[in-house]
Amino acid sequence: MTTAITEVPINNLVRDPNHPRQEVGNPETLVLSLQTDGLLTPVSVMKKEDDENLYVIDGWRRVQILKDLGEKSVSCIVSEGYAADRAAHQSYVLNTERSQLNAL
Repeated sequence: MTTAITEVPINNLVRDPNHPRQEVGNPETLVLSLQTDGLLTPVSVMKKEDDENLYVIDGWRRVQILKDLGEKSVSCIVSEGYAADRAAHQSYVLNTERSQLNAL
């Protein structure tokens, strides 16, 4: 498996069908954060061998909001050589960890 951080055209990012978060929820605080501070954490994506699209493992809500804000590209951690089950597991872990955080 190889991993690199790179700037990716936002239209090349697609939602992973195994993404555990089905609801976008209330994006107001995330919108405000992205407008104020920008993207602080790159979006995690997986590249499949036979597809030019990149599948978002972590950060789909950020991608949607950045697209709505007119961004043309986004900083991504691109992983190649991932097995689909490994990507699904990582996506689940990252998203369930975040949902357990308490507001400061």
